[in-house]
Amino acid sequence: METKDWILLLVPIVFDGALIFILQKLFEKRQKKQRIQNYYLDTLRKNIDVALSLHAKATRLANDSYSDDQEILNTLNLYINSCLDVYYYYVQNKNTFIFLEKDINELSSTIMSLANYVNNSEESKDNMKICMKINTIRDILMTIKDDCIKF
Repeated sequence: METKDWILLLVPIVFDGALIFILQKLFEKRQKKQRIQNYYLDTLRKNIDVALSLHAKATRLANDSYSDDQEILNTLNLYINSCLDVYYYYVQNKNTFIFLEKDINELSSTIMSLANYVNNSEESKDNMKICMKINTIRDILMTIKDDCIKF
């Protein structure tokens, strides 16, 4: 075989090997990025699940006319704090959750509205208004959770 034949034989093999190596590295990088993003999404979903588990208790106590006001206030504050945990986790990892910005902003304003209403000692509490705000927060949390699952 002449030099020309060796070149025609080896050049495609070397370039194919280099191309496969580059594509493999790009694929591994994409998989690593997806794995990290899934970790953040799973953590956000767990925070949402904690908030949703407190939702049922908060709604039940707000609707129960025989419940102690202090117990209702403590439960609502726990619920508000768990919802704020979702918001703070979003803020810490904002670049990962860009697609949730609209829902998270709506969630934060609703949480603050509920917190101001619950912690305002001058105003008498309307349990129906509290339940409406709690249910609005639940709906937003469910939307965020669905968006995380779809992503």
